[in-house]
Amino acid sequence: MRGSTRAASTPVMARAPLVASRRRASTFASASRRGCRVTPSANATSLGLDLEAPGWSGGYGTGGKVWSSAAVLTRWLGANAPALGLEGASVLELGSGTGAVGLAAAAMGATRVVLTDGGSESLLKLAKDNAARNRAPGGAIDPSCDIRVARYRWGDGKLPAAVADAAPFDLVVGSDCTYSVGGHGPLCDVIREVLTAAADDAARVVLGHQHRCGAAMLAGRGSAGWGVDPHLDMFAKTAAAKGLVVEEVHRESLAWHGLRNVSIVSVELKKQLAPSKTNATGDVGNAGTNGAVAAAAALAVTLSSLALPAAARQYSDYDPKQFDEFLPGINSVELSLAQPNVCSKDAFKAMDRARDMYEIGQLDEAEKALSSVLNGTCGGPNPTDADKVATAATWKLLGDVRVDAYRWNDAIDAYNSSLKVSPAGTSAPGALFGRANAKEGLKDYAGAVEDYGKCLELRPNGPDAATPRFERAQALKQLGRWEEAIGDYDAAADAFTANRQKREAKIAEAQAAFAKFESGDVPSATARLETLARQLYSSDVRAALAATYWRAGDAAKAEDTWLDLCQIEDAQCGKYTDKEWLTSYRKWTPGLADAMQDFLKLRS
Repeated sequence: MRGSTRAASTPVMARAPLVASRRRASTFASASRRGCRVTPSANATSLGLDLEAPGWSGGYGTGGKVWSSAAVLTRWLGANAPALGLEGASVLELGSGTGAVGLAAAAMGATRVVLTDGGSESLLKLAKDNAARNRAPGGAIDPSCDIRVARYRWGDGKLPAAVADAAPFDLVVGSDCTYSVGGHGPLCDVIREVLTAAADDAARVVLGHQHRCGAAMLAGRGSAGWGVDPHLDMFAKTAAAKGLVVEEVHRESLAWHGLRNVSIVSVELKKQLAPSKTNATGDVGNAGTNGAVAAAAALAVTLSSLALPAAARQYSDYDPKQFDEFLPGINSVELSLAQPNVCSKDAFKAMDRARDMYEIGQLDEAEKALSSVLNGTCGGPNPTDADKVATAATWKLLGDVRVDAYRWNDAIDAYNSSLKVSPAGTSAPGALFGRANAKEGLKDYAGAVEDYGKCLELRPNGPDAATPRFERAQALKQLGRWEEAIGDYDAAADAFTANRQKREAKIAEAQAAFAKFESGDVPSATARLETLARQLYSSDVRAALAATYWRAGDAAKAEDTWLDLCQIEDAQCGKYTDKEWLTSYRKWTPGLADAMQDFLKLRS
């Protein structure tokens, strides 16, 4: 490796702001190789990157924001630039979104940067525009710097030409690439391919990970609250299975901003074990067993390294006020705060406590924790923008708690309060989705359709659009608006497929077939169910297919299909006489359930 970033203790962050206000200045003056860096002024305190980060609007999805993990990763790269050999390096950014981290690497001295993302064309254009803006005269990056932008969705096969032509890379970076467990395998495949192609094991891979999973992993508890984020743990296990080693090299609390912990992890190729010795018959001898034991021990050491030792469990020692320069300049992190804020910190601690109670079913205690801060430090006059964001998030979580308690009207009141404080902020899509759920609980399906639509207006594309689109279709089904429901089911199936959520995609496809049946298009419903029956080992799909055959007048096919499906283990054929079970539990449409009842009555 080019150099180690792991000192005797956890590396600390640099004290000088390294990323990003709108000021056009740079830092890291160097007497050596120039790289892509613009020579800074004598008292420069920022990289001076000028980035557009419009957030969710415009079809950018999650990539349109610069998350807090990107801020921490960029500062960490700056603090460890010499050890990483960043000056003159070739850098690949995975899941680049706006390109913030990769462009910061260019401003720090990298000579070649390739920004990749699997998002929309508009998102790739955003990254290209950000690169062009910062390479323009007077920008933070020298115009001669080689910066490329390429579409690359992990798991699509070989690296795209723009990436392969720039290989090998000295440094691979990514922020929040590990938030989706479903993407861990493809991500590890990409990392392994890049590391394997690197000459002399010179490449380094460092990723920023924002803790999201489980209340115990949230910031704001001091040293007693440090824990392993399950997503990070699962990523380490997936990486180990693919011959990679994950090590956490830095962890930071952003509690003063109401944000969660961020970890920086290094990913390396696992050292190869000695070849197993075999006897004359080809059986693996003791050497193979010893190798397996060694591999298991190495994995255990790797996973245990994710829990920092007591001496390392501390907040970063630089002044948190310096971090504020990043947040409003990018206008994209979850909370853009001008200074540490009492309401935000109190709200975050209350949400932390509420999630603890929520997870063990103590909904009353969760409500008390949230109500206390809403009636306290976040209930005062003249709230700041940060207060509004924190308050909206707290009201939204209170609505979620009340939905789980089946207190539909109270939940709607909480969501209304969240949306009143922040109609289009980061909590708004979740508040609209939750309010739609509550309206469905009250059987106000028209109101639910309206709120799901508003949620989709804020998040029209990307991975977060699949579920609200499916749920809107479910509400449309209750209203008998079949053609609209079919459109949403089909769109949801496509979105789930893009997210690699196969099970959810097939459920949406089945529901679309049911809606086709209700619309009177029995041939199309039959064709869709026949396709699903070939793809899935599902008794329910075959039962629905038998009902459509019967309604189409093909009694022989209906009977054959029914007899075949009843051979499937756990087919529950006896329950299909219960229409309530079909419509409430199996989510069949009324007409399809009636067709099944007619078919079974004839058989009996």
